[in-house]
Amino acid sequence: MPVIKADLKLIYRLARWVPRLLPDGRRLRPTEVVREYEKTLIDELNLLRESANAIQLRRNFEDSPMLYIPEVYPDYCSEGMMVMERIYGIPVSDVAALEKNGTNMKLLAENARAGVLHSGLRDSFFHADMHPGNIFVSYEHPENPKYIGMIAGLLAR
Repeated sequence: MPVIKADLKLIYRLARWVPRLLPDGRRLRPTEVVREYEKTLIDELNLLRESANAIQLRRNFEDSPMLYIPEVYPDYCSEGMMVMERIYGIPVSDVAALEKNGTNMKLLAENARAGVLHSGLRDSFFHADMHPGNIFVSYEHPENPKYIGMIAGLLAR
């Protein structure tokens, strides 16, 4: 955390210079932007909050045939550590491995669309950090593929 605090101090210092250097700098309200960034960053670094969000997302998709969210073990979590079930799957970015496993790619794409709509529209709660490092595909039932969503980033309402 000391490195982050030092970085934020530097960013605040730069933000105070923006109004002096740019004609529209004051209108951009750079200090307010940095303050909001700091709040978001500190929230995201609190893994107790992240754990609670992961538990909620798991509940939302509990019976889903298209997405599995690993179980979080809250008794072992703290502000600086989140402990969750170990999962095994194919990274969604490894197309060759998915094809070798016989994954139905068309259905996989349809499930991605349906999952995002389900999460955002029905639950108003979504994973906002979806990237290949957070998403795997189960080895089981490649004809009816199931995503495995790792919670290691932003969740939003």
